[in-house]
Amino acid sequence: MAGARDVLLEKLLGIARSEGIDEVLLQTATSNLPVTPDGLARMLACDAGDEKGTGRALERLVHLSLIFRFRDGSGWVHR
Repeated sequence: MAGARDVLLEKLLGIARSEGIDEVLLQTATSNLPVTPDGLARMLACDAGDEKGTGRALERLVHLSLIFRFRDGSGWVHR
């Protein structure tokens, strides 16, 4: 059963890569605390980033079940 979960994760990561949102996932995963779209955009751009684009990427990653999103809009990756 664990092997099946690994295959699904690889497919989900492949989708994230093909859609160009894998960097958002990886950057979110580096934090052990929830990250706001604004904070994530800044981490990705090293200053003022694209908060709307980051928010859309977070939402797509939620639909792929790779990120959990809180009511305040921040995202978190389950360990």
